[in-house]
Amino acid sequence: ILMSFKNTYIYAFCRLGLEFVRVMPLLVWLFVVYFGFPRWFAWDLSSVSAAIIVFSIWGCFEMMDLVRVSLQSIPKHQYESASSLGLNTVQSFVYIIIPLAMRRLTPMSMNLLTRMIKSTTFAYLIGAVELV
Repeated sequence: ILMSFKNTYIYAFCRLGLEFVRVMPLLVWLFVVYFGFPRWFAWDLSSVSAAIIVFSIWGCFEMMDLVRVSLQSIPKHQYESASSLGLNTVQSFVYIIIPLAMRRLTPMSMNLLTRMIKSTTFAYLIGAVELV
């Protein structure tokens, strides 16, 4: 939702974070967090904790992009219809825009969930044992 605002600083910060997370492969993130962060910051980080951190950050940024895309896919006339009904910005988002965006977001989020489940096998390379 933050990336849909017109503030260029917020958009640039979110976009930079998104591209930074998406450019590096997930395996590199796992190695950096598991082997690099404990050495740089003197942390005692287990392999499961490193995997949880990496997959949480990666999933959040991927979901952020999916929410942005689903909000941008709503036609302009829906926003105009909400304002013609006398709804303010918050009401138009709550009653019209977000329900429409959720219908478009559901298949994409299920795809992301499937990718996250498949990608957890990379955690084995840093020593995390799978329970399933």
